[in-house]
Amino acid sequence: MILLDEKGGRVHAAVKGSLHIRKKFYKGEVYFIKKFGVGLNSGSFRPTKHDYRLSFNLRTDVKSTIDSAIPTNGFDFVDFDVIEKESSDSPYLVDVIGLVSGIGEVREHIISGRKTKMVVVELDNLRGHKLECTLWEDYVDQVQQILGSNQSPQNVMIVQLARIKGFRGEFT
Repeated sequence: MILLDEKGGRVHAAVKGSLHIRKKFYKGEVYFIKKFGVGLNSGSFRPTKHDYRLSFNLRTDVKSTIDSAIPTNGFDFVDFDVIEKESSDSPYLVDVIGLVSGIGEVREHIISGRKTKMVVVELDNLRGHKLECTLWEDYVDQVQQILGSNQSPQNVMIVQLARIKGFRGEFT
């Protein structure tokens, strides 16, 4: 999970082996959490740039609360130029925003023996730079439904917590 604090900071929280806790979390809700572990944010998967990550265990206590100081979206937009300079091995998740300038055909692929859908959406930023964004599974249906029902000639898309991947020398 990615948790957000009152300053908009993000921290990775692992719930491995603590399935009873996982059922207590709902996106957009605010919680008071105590009795958790803290470790260095290292390894090949580090979705946030925070120095530390949280580890929940059987003793972790989670209580729902109301706190208007916690932002509801926590966007941290990254410029397209930064994405182009990142390596394909970047472990961090990023947020991007752009004007939808194109959408490819929906394609189906077999991945690990399972049929999966994907579509490439092209985004433009304010300087006219382009970025391709590949959406998978349910997001394919969502973007088709939203763009298909929207009569606006200009649609803005926000992609939150996306992974930068290299493919044929291009970063998407």
